[in-house]
Amino acid sequence: MECLYDITRHGPAQRCEEYGVAPAPLLLIILARVICGDETPLRAGPGPKARKKYLQVACTSLLTYYFLGARDLPSFRQFVYSGLHGTVVVHDRYVNYDAFDGISHQLCTQHLLRDLEDAAQTYPEAIWPGQIADALRSLIHQANLARDHGLAAVPADRTAEDLKLFRRGVAVGLSQVRRVPGAKSKQPPARTLLECLRHREGDVLRFLSDTAIPPTSNQAERDLRPAKTQQF
Repeated sequence: MECLYDITRHGPAQRCEEYGVAPAPLLLIILARVICGDETPLRAGPGPKARKKYLQVACTSLLTYYFLGARDLPSFRQFVYSGLHGTVVVHDRYVNYDAFDGISHQLCTQHLLRDLEDAAQTYPEAIWPGQIADALRSLIHQANLARDHGLAAVPADRTAEDLKLFRRGVAVGLSQVRRVPGAKSKQPPARTLLECLRHREGDVLRFLSDTAIPPTSNQAERDLRPAKTQQF
């Protein structure tokens, strides 16, 4: 495992002590109230393209912190997430983020909107994908307006109608996209999405209660892009 500051072999603090590396970048990430996280595959070192690692990133609007490892849970634990307590992490719903009790979640709405677009193409006669997407975009817009006006949260009267449309769309979708019977049966992607929207609504719409939380992890994606595009 490798990190930009090379501090992750036995955990952030011990690695700093062993090598005398300034811990400030890591500590600023750990102390941040909100961070964005993401990961992308990279070719690492000489050899065939199959030799692959994952570049993970945790960032704020001012600071970006990288880690080169794998996409498995041990790598996530060796990165910053084990040191977070009370932090909101904006991410793409990858399952490993759910392994950490010390964080709260904001599920990236850009990823959710892409999944809703996929659902609209899979079920072209259905109304619910467009209804949910339109309501979600409107809620994001209200959050942006509230932030621009210096409000700490989006006033309830500005979200009531869109929340109603959002929830009705989810309910209709769940009634139309049924679960496949069997405990081990693979569910349709739209069903998995709809269950996420219902059961994790608080994580989908957390940005409404705190305008300091971005609704997307776009910052993390942008910070990863140069490393991805400069491979050769």
